Amino acid sequence: MPRIINTKDLSLSYENAPMKEYEGYSSQDVAKLAGLKDFSLHVCQLKSGQFSCPYHFHHHAEEMFVILSGVGTLRTEKGLTPVGVGDVILFEEGKCGAHQLANEGDDDLVYLDLRSIHALDVCEYPDTNKVNILPARETYFKGNEAEYFEGEEKLSSLWKRLPHLSR
Repeated sequence: MPRIINTKDLSLSYENAPMKEYEGYSSQDVAKLAGLKDFSLHVCQLKSGQFSCPYHFHHHAEEMFVILSGVGTLRTEKGLTPVGVGDVILFEEGKCGAHQLANEGDDDLVYLDLRSIHALDVCEYPDTNKVNILPARETYFKGNEAEYFEGEEKLSSLWKRLPHLSR
């Protein structure tokens, strides 16, 4: 059954962060309130000088921002672009969808953040060389990357050491 939820009826909760630039306000997941499984939808609010999150891109999710009030600056791989009320900003999967939103204005920046949800997503942070495994929120620094078959050279000797079971 279709649900109508007015953003004015949603309360925004303060989201603490170790750096004040990343503190902000967000609603509960509106999509979940409506019973949707494949999307996440939050109303987000940034005070002047705040950022949405570190610059990142998703490997297995698409994202969309809709600016409801205020003005901001969008960072993408091409640079910085001003955004404002009525702008719909779409981010595709992969490096070309990398983004970060900042409120460099005086008034609050309020926007909808809609993201597709799959069983697993990997978020990459190009500025800091990190990866984040979602939804577990396990974050690691890249650096010990390996080729797929690297370390598999001793397969025969490994198999010889395994117990042989009868059926």
